[in-house]
Amino acid sequence: MNETLPLPVGASRSKWDLVTRVLGTIDLHYHFRTRPLIRFFAKHERNRSVRIFEFGCGNGGNLLELRARRSSMIGVGMDIDRDFIRAAQISAKAKGFDGLSFVCTDSIDEIKDKPASFDYVMLIDVLEHLDDPSASLREAARMLKPGGSVLISVPTRRYPRIFGREYHEAVGHVRDGFNLQELDDLFGPSFERVQYNYNTGLIASAACACFYRFVPNIRSRKLAIFSMISLHLSRLVDVLNGESRSCSLWAVYRQVPMSPSSA
Repeated sequence: MNETLPLPVGASRSKWDLVTRVLGTIDLHYHFRTRPLIRFFAKHERNRSVRIFEFGCGNGGNLLELRARRSSMIGVGMDIDRDFIRAAQISAKAKGFDGLSFVCTDSIDEIKDKPASFDYVMLIDVLEHLDDPSASLREAARMLKPGGSVLISVPTRRYPRIFGREYHEAVGHVRDGFNLQELDDLFGPSFERVQYNYNTGLIASAACACFYRFVPNIRSRKLAIFSMISLHLSRLVDVLNGESRSCSLWAVYRQVPMSPSSA
């Protein structure tokens, strides 16, 4: 799954190349929801070669970000959008990243890698797009090694208010968001939550509200670029976070080993 920002009126994609080299992707919220993912691997997986599977990988941004920092990782992404998968494949090739593969499919059974062969499964802003998130979560978890972990990011119920109901529905959200208890219930007793935090807090939310509501409609390309750069500075001060103040919820759930009696 992927949520993309429309370009300002009259702007072509090629004209934004220099901007994206400096800022990274122009999608402001992408940086807020990806930051805890990058920090997690920097802290917990510094030296070990890991295998990562991403369910609903979109254009591959998350796996590409991680691969840029970890040359030894193996990553497999799946998504149902053929254009996104092609974009991910092109990006991986252009960057010379081996060890990454992207597959256009709606079934894990079509993935060549064996089930139960990955250290981590990622669902980054995916569950809010699904009519039956618990079923999809069970499918994705089949790819985990025993004792592996699911890394997950979801919007909270503040998301539609901050980003606007029109944008919220346009990107394909079928529910307004999740709270921590709902995530715990989805994972059930076979997983334990080992980490969580909120991001896109008060200051960042204000920046995102401006960014997604106004930047795509600015007709002056120079003004749009200036506005984007100014709003991206909010990434430095995303500190006022909490359950009632943030748009995004990040969590890590580790698979509980089965006892011999339950095997």
